[in-house]
Amino acid sequence: MKHTDPEALSFSSERLLCIDSLMNRYVESGKLAGIDTCVVRHGQIVHRKTFGHQNLEANTPMSKDSIFRIYSMTKPIASVS
Repeated sequence: MKHTDPEALSFSSERLLCIDSLMNRYVESGKLAGIDTCVVRHGQIVHRKTFGHQNLEANTPMSKDSIFRIYSMTKPIASVS
């Protein structure tokens, strides 16, 4: 997918920074080890960022190509719909 200027798709770059603040709090508090966020509209990425670690023991930072095991898709599907 192509990265696009958020304002071109009616997003506020300033408001999207709120995602960074919230995700950093989750990581810093220890609630989550690592997070990958992505906001897409009309097939174009307006925000994509990683936070924290994919492996705390090995001190491996989260990356955009980290692989996750997904055990339940109910909540993500329900939240989008």
